[in-house]
Amino acid sequence: MLSPETRKRLAFVRYLYSLGVEQSRRPEPQSSASVLAFHDAVEFFLALGCEHLNVGKSSLTFMDYFETLGPAVTGLVVPQKESMRRLNKVRVAVKHQGTLPSQTDIETIRATATAFFLEATPVVFGVEWDAVSMIDVVASDVARDLLKRAATQRAAKDMLGAAESFAAAFERLIREYENSKMLSWETSPFMFGELFKYTRGSDFETQDYQLRDFVDKVSRTLSHMQDGMRILALGLDYRKYLRFWQITPEVAWLPNEKEHTVMAPQMPWEPLSEDGFAFCNDFVIECALILQQVDFGINGRDPIWRPSSAT
Repeated sequence: MLSPETRKRLAFVRYLYSLGVEQSRRPEPQSSASVLAFHDAVEFFLALGCEHLNVGKSSLTFMDYFETLGPAVTGLVVPQKESMRRLNKVRVAVKHQGTLPSQTDIETIRATATAFFLEATPVVFGVEWDAVSMIDVVASDVARDLLKRAATQRAAKDMLGAAESFAAAFERLIREYENSKMLSWETSPFMFGELFKYTRGSDFETQDYQLRDFVDKVSRTLSHMQDGMRILALGLDYRKYLRFWQITPEVAWLPNEKEHTVMAPQMPWEPLSEDGFAFCNDFVIECALILQQVDFGINGRDPIWRPSSAT
């Protein structure tokens, strides 16, 4: 059994690995940074493995970990040793010699790093690599539970339900963060003015159509501008948010803070693919980490969660 702290640190390894995967798919030379991320992930994994199995000594080099961990694991060997030796050489070339790897090298390293974690995690920690999740480091209880629900829904082939859970988790993260920073009960510092959602009254139906059309366009434009500025002000990746918005439904939390409702289905109104599921999962967790990293109180007070009176 892994302790909660070990699970949390192993989840951080997964995060470093996911950064490496993301960076490896960027255009050259940006993709070269993935080598450093993959190396850091593997080295952190090995160091954590030594601590978990209570073996090792101070000042171990990267390759020393394999010799130290070997006798302590079930198969008496940590897999992918030679592949990791090659990763180490490429990392030294990048960091200390300024030699950039080819795209073929990067793709090979991504494949071997993936193979390493798939094979080494059950050997060293007794759990499958796919069972390691960054969900455990999400501070919001509600958002964390929704992410776990999405994983359960995926296992049940309910990808539409998973998309709704991701959307609800994201909105909850934003709602909790904003509500803890409100300057008053109704004012969020990330909305840039009052909430601009215009609804025509019945008396407006008798007025000029062009005026109604103009007011509708202004309303939609300002609403979209507020949404975009809100995401940017929170420090989130707007392009990733756009993809997330396209493949998940629009949801809203009810005033009781215990239930959410679907406002509009996702586009293009079809279940998440496996790639879409992975993207949504990583995006929500990434947003949670960003919000947790840059947290602050109001007027010297610690950040707190309180329900908003705004509906």
